[in-house]
Amino acid sequence: MTLPQVERRLAAILVADVVGYSRLVEADEAGTLAAMKHLRHSLLEPLMAEHRGRIVKLMGDGLIAEFASVVDAVACAAAVQTQLAKRDEPVSSERRLTLRIGVNVGDVVVEGDDLLGDGVNVAARLEELCPPGGVLISGTAHDQLPGKLDVRFEFAGEQHLKNIARPWRVYQMVVPGVPSALPQTFLSDKPAVAVLPLENMSDDDGRYKPGASFPDVVDPLRHARECYGRREWADAFDAFSLAESAAPLAGDDLELLAMSAYLADRDEKYLAALERAYQAHLASDQCLSAVRCAFWLGLRLLFRGETAHGAGWFARARRLLDGEKRDCVEQGYMLLPTAEQEVEGGNFETAYSLATDAAAIGDRFGDADLVACARHLQGRALIRQGKIDEGLRFLDEVMVAASAHELSPIMTGLIYCSVIDACQQIWELGRVREWTSDLAEWCDAQPQMVAFSGICLVHRAEIMRINGAWQKAIGEAQRAYQRFSCRDRQKAAAAALYQQAEVHRLRGEFGLAEEAYRNAGQWGWDPQPGLALLRMAQGRIDDAVAGIRRKVAATPDQLDRARVLPAHVEITLAAGDIQEARGACSELSETAEWFGTSVLSAMAAETRGALELAEGDMGAALLSLRPACTVWQDLGAPYAAARVRVLIGMACRALGDSDGAEIELSAARAVFLQLGAKPDLAHVDKFARLAPSDRQSGLTAREIQVLRLIAAGKSNKIIARELSLSEKTINRHASNIFNKLDVPTRAAATAYAYEHGLI
Repeated sequence: MTLPQVERRLAAILVADVVGYSRLVEADEAGTLAAMKHLRHSLLEPLMAEHRGRIVKLMGDGLIAEFASVVDAVACAAAVQTQLAKRDEPVSSERRLTLRIGVNVGDVVVEGDDLLGDGVNVAARLEELCPPGGVLISGTAHDQLPGKLDVRFEFAGEQHLKNIARPWRVYQMVVPGVPSALPQTFLSDKPAVAVLPLENMSDDDGRYKPGASFPDVVDPLRHARECYGRREWADAFDAFSLAESAAPLAGDDLELLAMSAYLADRDEKYLAALERAYQAHLASDQCLSAVRCAFWLGLRLLFRGETAHGAGWFARARRLLDGEKRDCVEQGYMLLPTAEQEVEGGNFETAYSLATDAAAIGDRFGDADLVACARHLQGRALIRQGKIDEGLRFLDEVMVAASAHELSPIMTGLIYCSVIDACQQIWELGRVREWTSDLAEWCDAQPQMVAFSGICLVHRAEIMRINGAWQKAIGEAQRAYQRFSCRDRQKAAAAALYQQAEVHRLRGEFGLAEEAYRNAGQWGWDPQPGLALLRMAQGRIDDAVAGIRRKVAATPDQLDRARVLPAHVEITLAAGDIQEARGACSELSETAEWFGTSVLSAMAAETRGALELAEGDMGAALLSLRPACTVWQDLGAPYAAARVRVLIGMACRALGDSDGAEIELSAARAVFLQLGAKPDLAHVDKFARLAPSDRQSGLTAREIQVLRLIAAGKSNKIIARELSLSEKTINRHASNIFNKLDVPTRAAATAYAYEHGLI
């Protein structure tokens, strides 16, 4: 298939808008619109034509224009502001129109009559940063001007433009009566100097306490921005707080303060700073910037479970957007919360449609964060529809952007966590392992970042447990718990406790496991199915059955149930309830067939093999178990593979293949010994110690199956119903069992079964 050709070209872009447009319209809508129209026809369009420019797009309160050269674009901007300063365009008796202008030269994508891409985006961000009546141009534009225009510029430093990855050199045209775009201290030639740390000097809102003593800092705002650029989040938070204690910060700097607080895991201060940024943007008529702040506030509150509070901020954002009445990238951002809610609600087709619309807006405006978030939602929605390969392609594409540092820091962390979680849900362990490794590298490169490093440790602990590095898994989980437990992150701390409990259980450290499971439960994490498996290992079968049944009944989601069903099968088989095990096994097989991932298929095959083994169909059991073992071995999951090999060994022994059984059991034993899996090791050793005469009990596969049900305490009538046989047939099997084992009663038969490893 031939991909469509994308037309690109280098262009000089001018973006202009009217200062205070929303307030002007509110005060006098008809007059403002009339003045806008008059300004465009009488001044802007003639000057554009004079300087070989064309208006690409009108946006209600502004425009985007393209010029043949940077010289033409800057000359036009200078002419517009000079002439506008000399005339009054009446909106009412008290108001006039004031413009701010940004100019850039860069690569653009041509779509019909429209222009998109970084060339446009940078000009738009410069316009937003520009003071009223002024002109800001990029360093690339300024580099082409020396000696060509009689216009003076001042260097405004390297600026971090919103949603633009790298900092940009910015220059401001000197216009009489127009203040600098940034505080004069930032333009100082003196270096920013700070003696850190500056900790414990701020109040609960993140502002420095009055009268607090702190080291001398020359130009704290510049130092704060430098710390932010170096991703030194705690230092940046302290420095921005110090700067705010000296003078009010502009909205953009308050956003940087908020983001620093988030990444340093100071959640309340993040929310407080973001609210101040929202108010600051409104006060300076930066309505779209205020929409962004409201979006992030709503999103964080939603993640914290404060649904009503978050919905209120989303409602504010939408109201502001409705007032803007123009096409903008923020419209795409406001589709994301709804798409997320549709995914959580199971409306996957609707979620996909909304995410597709958001991604298209992100592409149109060249907003990498929006595109990544929207496409990851597309991928998750497709996965939940069973379109695994297509969904994973979206997730892989998004993860490339995250790992290549193309996204903002917070969006990078959110994408990592959400994609890893989506892959965990469908047991895409290869991807989970790969992306968790990338996340760890990203976190390690930012020592002052706390926000995502803790959950990264939980992911790493789970991967290490699966990989067989159990001691390291314990260590990572303990570090995660210590990091979360002191920061009021109960759910994350509980997840870390659960991972510790799982390793303790597998190593036979039942007391430690029970304590960790119980603590996880107290912190809000359901300790099942691990606790039920612990009860089974302790011989408390009734408690294990009750726990796993409760968990299954309380788990409606298909993929969440798939994580519980293997334990459900194992426990009900141990309890001798083959019918219930058969139902759980069938459900897991249906889920594996629907989603089709290799690990889910291996889990379904393993449980099916265990069921067939219990039913006495050894040939079918081997056909199910061997592929499952191969999948676990290929994934580097030694414990899971060894457990399957035990089942294969049991099937081989029942078929009289003592050599095959010995090979499988010896291999499994070596793994259990290396891992320290004491309960599994004891089980294999007990089975291996049986004398040949004991192994050859003389029972048929069906009789062994009936014996297991007798040992579970079931009557012949119930056994007949579960096995779909007549009660007369079960009576005959029971009589044969007693005769072959030379036992007089059902209790004696049960004791024999336990003693000789038949259960």
